Amino acid sequence: MSEKYPQWYELPGNRWDENPHKRCFRDSQRQKLYDAEQTAKYYIENLNLNPSFSSIEEIQKFINKFITSAWFKKRFKKIVCTVKKARTNSKTARGGYGYIILPFWAWNKVVVLHELTHVINKFNGCKGTSHGRFFACAFLELIGHVLGPKAKEILKKQYKKGKVKYTPKRNLTEKDREARRKRFIKNVLKGNTANV
Repeated sequence: MSEKYPQWYELPGNRWDENPHKRCFRDSQRQKLYDAEQTAKYYIENLNLNPSFSSIEEIQKFINKFITSAWFKKRFKKIVCTVKKARTNSKTARGGYGYIILPFWAWNKVVVLHELTHVINKFNGCKGTSHGRFFACAFLELIGHVLGPKAKEILKKQYKKGKVKYTPKRNLTEKDREARRKRFIKNVLKGNTANV
């Protein structure tokens, strides 16, 4: 790791949290992320890049192999993940601390990776929202690694279109902030400081 340019997964949690000083976090980009994922999933399925699983055991085997891979271990803390079958009439898939629950409709790689990202979020101590910046970035990386660069590009395009934040917040010094203020006054307010 270069201290000046660390990898995204090496950044501290405060670079991902929207407001690290608040005790309660509003999951403000949840719907944006769901919308981007649904649209991307449609395009990914049209390219036959989103295979389905035939059983819970097959999903568990896939996850076990994936979370023990060198690629995964380099980026995330060691996690455990148990896959459970949801009730027959369940309309939601869920991921939590060490488990994912999947109804039959969710037995495809995009949804499994989404729920696995919730598990990663919990194990990595992400204090931010469930679908915040770290989640969106990790999900994008999982999609790219498992389904390929074309699927990653499709999801990234939908993120941009839906204004989903998936990069860490900038770490600005007071000097940087002052320079930005001056540029804003000069370029946007056209030198009119009465509005500031």
